Amino acid sequence: MKINLKKGIVATTLTCSLLLSSPFQGVQAAELRDIQGHWAQEDIAYVVNNGIQIPFGNEIFAPKDEITRAEFTSLVVQALQYESDGASSQVFSDVPLDLWYSPDIQIAFEEGIIQGDEKGLFRPDDLITRAEIATIIHRTFSDLDLIRPKVSFRDVGQKHWAYDSISFASQAGIVVGHRDFTFKPIQPATRAEAFVMISRILRGGVSELPPEIEPDIEVLEWNEAATLFSIGKNATVIDVYTGKTFQVQRTYGVNHADVEPLTSGDTEIMREIWGGFTWDTRPVIIEIEDRRIAAAMHNMPHGVQKIRNNNYNGHTCIHFLGSTKHKDGSAWAHMQRDVRIAAGGVQ
Repeated sequence: MKINLKKGIVATTLTCSLLLSSPFQGVQAAELRDIQGHWAQEDIAYVVNNGIQIPFGNEIFAPKDEITRAEFTSLVVQALQYESDGASSQVFSDVPLDLWYSPDIQIAFEEGIIQGDEKGLFRPDDLITRAEIATIIHRTFSDLDLIRPKVSFRDVGQKHWAYDSISFASQAGIVVGHRDFTFKPIQPATRAEAFVMISRILRGGVSELPPEIEPDIEVLEWNEAATLFSIGKNATVIDVYTGKTFQVQRTYGVNHADVEPLTSGDTEIMREIWGGFTWDTRPVIIEIEDRRIAAAMHNMPHGVQKIRNNNYNGHTCIHFLGSTKHKDGSAWAHMQRDVRIAAGGVQ
């Protein structure tokens, strides 16, 4: 059975496949004492109140705890209401028939959404990684028409074994990355993260997604960026690696943007990000007029200064795609590399 997320064809009242065999009982979200005020509270409550059985116990959910491969597989099977087509059979040598999750693992295997490793093992008690979850999502919804823009992650290059699945799952709106433009594919998923993903499946995809990363970063050639970020305009700079922000004003610059921090507080944030003042470049996002533009910059003060009382003696440089050095008109290779990183490209 395939579920079309775009049309939202998922029942809101679920029939659990493990009512008799599981060691845990159904609960309501109100009984979970440790999710109140948690960032994933709404999604956890939505899943629990739709009849999904929690494989962790009753009153304590422990949202920060990690989730195993067997536990996540059970959640997916329940959410999609998969049912077995025949008698019970042992599909993996490390999943005996007498374990509570054996029926769901058999069903998931029959549906083609899980596979064993090179030794034919499922490793049910291993923690499931974010890349493995993306792979299950890809197999489950492989015929889905994707309508969200493609997002690239700095730590998932095209040669990564799960690149296609991670790209697919992010476009489906079920998994998202982090504000530093990483996906962290080998990081084990937490229970909260897993339930957020199951919630998105149940809701028929994500229509209003509050993502950790917004796929709206533009890459502008310097001539266009120079018009948008013209001399005298202020902008917010977002450091890609830390997520820290500070304010700058473009004061000069022909081949790239010469900028100065607006206040001494902005200067201090710059100092914290770079660990001092240096010519080392970093990928940044320039936020101006409700647009986000991929860029790169260093923070070494030099040359002329316009803004006073900002504790910054000079200006620094922001480069966009195609920006060049004032001195000789040549491209600064590290800057152009960091622009691509800021845009979500491969390092």
